[in-house]
Amino acid sequence: MGKSLEVLVKESSYALVLGIGGGGDVVGTLPTSRYLRLLGIRTLVGGLTWERYVNDPEPGPRKMEEIVEIKRLSATVGLANARTRTTKGIRFTESVVAEVLGEETVLVDLNRGVQGTIDGLNEAIEQLGVDLFVGVDVGGDVLAEGSEVGVHSMLADSMVLASMVNLKVPVVLGVLGCGTDGELSFEQFNQQVARIAGYGGFLGARGLTPDDLKVLDEVIPKTKTESSALAVKAARGLQGEIEIREGRRKTLLTPMSAMTLYLDPRVVFDRINGVAKELVPTRSLEEAQGVLKRLGVPSELTYERKYVWKRRAASDRPSGGKKMISKRVSGMLRSRVSYPLAREYDVRAAGAINLASNESPYGPSPRVLRALKREAARVGSYPDPRATELRRAIGSYIGVEIECVAIGNGSDELVDLSCKAFLNPGERALIPLPTFAMYELACRVNGGVPKFFELSNLEWRAAELKRALEGTKLAFIGRPNNPTGNGMSLRDLRRLLASGRLIIVDEAYAEFAGDSVAKLATKTGNLLVLRTFSKAFGLAGLRVGYAVGDPKLIEALEGIRAPFNVNRLAQAAAIAALRDRRYMRRVVARVRRGRTYIRRELTKLDFRVLPSDANFLMVDVGSLGLDASEVCDFLAERKIFVRDLSNFRGAGSDYIRITVGTPRQNERLVETIKQFKGGG
Repeated sequence: MGKSLEVLVKESSYALVLGIGGGGDVVGTLPTSRYLRLLGIRTLVGGLTWERYVNDPEPGPRKMEEIVEIKRLSATVGLANARTRTTKGIRFTESVVAEVLGEETVLVDLNRGVQGTIDGLNEAIEQLGVDLFVGVDVGGDVLAEGSEVGVHSMLADSMVLASMVNLKVPVVLGVLGCGTDGELSFEQFNQQVARIAGYGGFLGARGLTPDDLKVLDEVIPKTKTESSALAVKAARGLQGEIEIREGRRKTLLTPMSAMTLYLDPRVVFDRINGVAKELVPTRSLEEAQGVLKRLGVPSELTYERKYVWKRRAASDRPSGGKKMISKRVSGMLRSRVSYPLAREYDVRAAGAINLASNESPYGPSPRVLRALKREAARVGSYPDPRATELRRAIGSYIGVEIECVAIGNGSDELVDLSCKAFLNPGERALIPLPTFAMYELACRVNGGVPKFFELSNLEWRAAELKRALEGTKLAFIGRPNNPTGNGMSLRDLRRLLASGRLIIVDEAYAEFAGDSVAKLATKTGNLLVLRTFSKAFGLAGLRVGYAVGDPKLIEALEGIRAPFNVNRLAQAAAIAALRDRRYMRRVVARVRRGRTYIRRELTKLDFRVLPSDANFLMVDVGSLGLDASEVCDFLAERKIFVRDLSNFRGAGSDYIRITVGTPRQNERLVETIKQFKGGG
């Protein structure tokens, strides 16, 4: 357990109390500064050179070179006074605080990344004689993991957190006004604090006093800080749900909103805010921004650059049906959470080759086409609501009893049904990245919270995944995984199952891999396997999926699905497909040969092609200094369509995904890529 704030104070004489989130967080440092002075040590307050857009329309933090009337202590740290401002005349909130307090404040510039911030703070700390550092966040989004729907601004907080834990003096993290910034919900905030306390990271708490309020009453009217003002209102008895950010967000005020919680920042860094860990090596703001983009985590810099003025202009227009949309879905839409559709290409154009969707280039068995013609005359009647014949046929194919099989309108529906059946609102689902986007979408729509885990080098590492399972209810594992194409070994899967969490294994591409744990699922109470007819069986347009698992899990899925979710034609087609497995096996053999051919030929061209057990290949074009979009555009101009993975969370702009086609399609793809490499 970390030392309490009181113990740290007894061992210190001079504290730097820094607002870590930019904007008005410096105002939130004032109660802590007063508290420390009451405990007998000197303090110096400050914040970042990053004013929010309501004060400074220029996105991002100002560089030291853009600031006048500042006393430089290091390349990234300076002392501000009442006259300190940008070269364009904009005063910092720290300048206002300096004026009110009648003393200098600190400004920290993040433009040199975490490494530059560490170096600059350590140099300034040494010059000033500071022996305690307290970082204060107003609202608490520093406690976010990055996957929460309402979180939009993790860049500054995470950069300073990553810097704090690498300073040469003792450090404390303070959080004032739980949830007053409208990012983490009250429940999410409490859950994170409880986790931190469980790791021994809760150091103490203090509420706003009448004397604190007097100081804040003098400062707040002269600044543009909404979150700190809400903490003051909570201290004066305001409670309940409050609209903030011009009505774009809501927050719940309680008496706890008037408190500053003191936490061990190393626990937050090690156990909670995984984004901060990834930011440690960065040496520029743009590099740090790139890390968040790669992780799929929203950034206030992106928001300021792309969305602020557009949204403010739009706010003057009538909202129409917007008020009808649920808070959860509204939050998802604001965070741009949706299925990442492939870029719009005319895949139906004459001569076009679609290698972007992981469909079968051979289509369904002729037996399936005959079954569809026969069944077409019966489409005036509802299908079997229990899909008994189809479930029995699937059971025979897998080698399990019918009560171990649930049916779905594609495996997508079963992902959604799994979240409905097994996740309570607020519970977390582990989602390795990059992977199939439906896991996140279904989790969020059903009130769950994704916990993202980036696959190191795009490889499955069971020990790391098992640790990441902590605090989750279930996990989604693609086996093989889309878009990486690799699958977790059975041994590693058993290690995850030993955690007791529900492990949902998506085997959409199992036929190509020649490996399945579907039978194991019927004997393991916390394993559910999802399968589909869209890939090897060539029925993508009919949407037929199924789940295999313990009868109790299957009963839950069957109990909540719609009665006619798989239509009459789809049921008949899937049954016919299972009766012609020889056709499916021939398709799989051809795809495997095509997969080997494409990988071999692209490797000769110096592309890094990831090993795959599926019907597609993930190709690293960035290793050759290329961008996924330029490769995809070049191919599209020649009517060959592959998947740009730039909008796959966790994949980035270096990768494309290529579905294996027919031999002729594969040869044309390779020849066209050769033209691209040759400058043609």
